[in-house]
Formats: sequence, C-alpha cells, structure tokens
Amino acid sequence: MKRRLSPSQFRTTIPDGSVIVNYCQPRYNRRMATMNVSLPDDLVDFVKDETVQGGYGNQSDVVREGLRLLRERSQKRAVLRRLLAEGLADVAAGRTQPMTDEFLRGVADRAQARAKKKATRS
Repeated sequence: MKRRLSPSQFRTTIPDGSVIVNYCQPRYNRRMATMNVSLPDDLVDFVKDETVQGGYGNQSDVVREGLRLLRERSQKRAVLRRLLAEGLADVAAGRTQPMTDEFLRGVADRAQARAKKKATRS
C-alpha cells in the first residue's frame, strides 16, 4: 500500500516568511535507499544554505538535484566523446577537407544566406 502524503507535509517557509507548498514532491515519494556521505565543511555549509535559501525542502533534495545535474553532465560528455571518436575515425579514413580560406569563405557565405532567409521569414 502506497502512503499518500498531503501537500501540507511539503511546506517550505522562505526567508520573508512566505510559505510555499511543493506539490511536485510526491513524485519522489517512492522508497529510496539511504546513503551516508562525508562532506568537507564548505560543502556542508553550501548544502545548508541551499536548503534555506534555494527553496529545497531538505538537504537530501539538494544532494539529489546535484546528482541529477552531475548525471546530465556525464551523459553530455559521453555524447561528446562518441562524436569525437567519430571525427577521429573520419580523419583516419581520409573523410575530411582541409580548412582553407576558400572552405571558410564557403561556410561564412552559407551562414549569411541562412541568416538572410531566416530574417525574410520573420
């Protein structure tokens, strides 16, 4: 049986005394593993500050958000590494063009043409 929490259980008081009800919180109300993490004092202070000033309900919310951002960054890095590997494979296979002045002028001309086309549509 799932325990349903009421919005009143997710109230956050911000520094000016206003109360914000977090209706999104129940989305994360599934059973979560507990993990103990050691942090240096500066990060402990940062997490506490973010909890109070950043509108987070508790310190775990701050850490979860940080981990979500770290996961997103790691996924973007993986894509960049894959694209870099593809580019290096193209270089090794000879599927590249030298970057001459003529090549760069062609790139600039195409960019200007696209900008003009876009401007006429607006």
